[in-house]
Amino acid sequence: MGEELLFYFCNQLDNDLLSKCTTGFNKGYCLHGYYDGFLIMTTQSAESYCQAHQIKLTPLRRHVLDILQKQRRPLTAYVILEHLKAFNPKAQVMSVYRVLDYLLANGLVHRLESLNAFIACSHLSTTHLSQWLICQSCGNTEEYIAPNFHDLIARLEEKSGFHVTSPTIELHGICQQCQKKSTAVDNT
Repeated sequence: MGEELLFYFCNQLDNDLLSKCTTGFNKGYCLHGYYDGFLIMTTQSAESYCQAHQIKLTPLRRHVLDILQKQRRPLTAYVILEHLKAFNPKAQVMSVYRVLDYLLANGLVHRLESLNAFIACSHLSTTHLSQWLICQSCGNTEEYIAPNFHDLIARLEEKSGFHVTSPTIELHGICQQCQKKSTAVDNT
């Protein structure tokens, strides 16, 4: 995909994201792929990001990350284990959890608490607080980064004296595609 299309797509999502992607392109690790209208992390972007941040990707870590990238949806550790067993029949769930902990600590994946599942990060070029849009109908899950969300959390902490330890927001609802399908069925 050309940079122009990516910039256009990022700009459609959020002008703030566009500036971060431009910076990421210069650093070489904000190389998102484009699939079905959604930004995805590519193997190239993950490799570049890991090199730039001195993150070691062992073969097992790379394999788990590849599984999450290819599936493009939240997966539990046991589902990841099923995929791994196709290549390594002796794979164990504790190894999967250790790898997920490492990838989570290094910003390569996110954990969705409400689903008890993991998904590859699609915004590697920036440190960010994610908001998740989770479709109750089809399971589609999108990572969204609201502009100034970090500032909002900081103001909330300052005014309330409350220290936020988990600022991730998971919003469950019906995605646009499922709404269209529902409307089409209702009209017949």
